Amino acid sequence: MDAGNREQTEGTAPSPTLCYGCGIEIGAADKFCRHCGRRQGSRVAAWYHRPAWILFLAFTVLGPFALPLVCRSPLLSRRMKWVLATVILLVTVVAAYGCWKVGLAMIESWKALVDELGGAGAF
Repeated sequence: MDAGNREQTEGTAPSPTLCYGCGIEIGAADKFCRHCGRRQGSRVAAWYHRPAWILFLAFTVLGPFALPLVCRSPLLSRRMKWVLATVILLVTVVAAYGCWKVGLAMIESWKALVDELGGAGAF
């Protein structure tokens, strides 16, 4: 490394670190924001704000109720939030349509069974 490059790197001040929550400048070594108290650094987000866990929860337990996790995750960019929200909503619509079709098929099967039994199963 030559002297010219050393002067350029030594002469530039490090960019200020901003809080993930309130956006106020904080120290680079601070683990919490002195203004809002939000955690800073590499372990900013809880496990349920990580994209893989959001998708797991959305597709197994929560469905569209996982959308607030998408919106509040500090690990996702605005574009990724839109992509994940769209994917979750599309899967929800497809699942709802599938449930509706299965429900219609069950009703038709029940009607056919009732007709075959001669109305004996009707209440």
